[in-house]
Amino acid sequence: GAFNAQNCAATLGVAWALGLDFKRAVKSLENAPQTPGRLEKIENELGIGVYVDYAHTPDALLRVLESVKPLAAGKLICVFGCGGDRDRKKRPLMAKAAAIWSDLIIITADNSRSEEPAAILDEIEAGMPPEWSKKTPEDLTATAANCFVRVEDRSKAIESAIKLASAGDIVVIAGKGHETYQIFRDRTDHFDDRQEARRAIVGRGK
Repeated sequence: GAFNAQNCAATLGVAWALGLDFKRAVKSLENAPQTPGRLEKIENELGIGVYVDYAHTPDALLRVLESVKPLAAGKLICVFGCGGDRDRKKRPLMAKAAAIWSDLIIITADNSRSEEPAAILDEIEAGMPPEWSKKTPEDLTATAANCFVRVEDRSKAIESAIKLASAGDIVVIAGKGHETYQIFRDRTDHFDDRQEARRAIVGRGK
C-alpha cells in the first residue's frame, strides 16, 4: 500500500540524514520482514488476496481498504468488529468507513469483554449507509454488492468471507491483527485471525 511506501521512504530519508551507508540501508529494507498483523498476507493457491490487519479505528480501516482496493480485480470483502468497553462512538463510524471501499461487509465479534457481542454489532450496524442492504448469510452470494451480513462468531465470519471470495477478489480481516486471543465476559480464548484464515482456505480448497 501507499502508506507502506511512504514509511519506507521516510526510513531511508532518516538513514541518509544520519550519514549511514545508503546502499546498505536500501539492501536492509529489501530484506525487511513482514510486520505481524499489519496487512499481513495469507498465502493461498485460490487466487484470493487475503490480508489480516490491526486496523480498529475508522481512519485506519479506511486507509487499509483504500490501499488494497486498486489491487482487487474483483470485489473487496471486509470482515471487522469492534471491541467492548471501548469508545462506542466509533462503532457506526467503522461501518461508514468500511462501506466507502468495500463491496461486501461481514460484521462480527471482536474482543467483546464485558459487553454482549450482539449489542456491539447493533451499534456498528446503525452506521451502515441506507443504500446498503442487509442479508442473511444464507442469502448472500458471491456476486452480491453493497450488502452486509452479521456473523457473530468470528471464526465463521472469516470462513464465510473466504467462501464468498473468487479469484481476483480481496478479503481484509481487520481489527485484531497480531493478537492471538479473543476476550469475552467470562473467558479469554485462543484466537488468531491468521490461523483462522488459513484454516478456511484449506477448507475451501477441499
